[in-house]
Amino acid sequence: MAGAHEIRLRYPEWQVEYTEALLETDPSKLLERLKAAEAAISKRLEFLAGESNHWEGLAIQNALHTLQVLKQQ
Repeated sequence: MAGAHEIRLRYPEWQVEYTEALLETDPSKLLERLKAAEAAISKRLEFLAGESNHWEGLAIQNALHTLQVLKQQ
């Protein structure tokens, strides 16, 4: 996701895939992007298990909710 106007992400470990899902305009690719974002978030949650990162936890909750909404459309 590099380009002339690169976006700075606070949690790039999962936000790269999440942002790609949000920006996907091709309906035939959206489900694949959503699954990739969910997998990246799941991997990050496993890594964070037992740690307390309140702000990232809130960001992940919001991201998962948004992905769920996108899946329902």
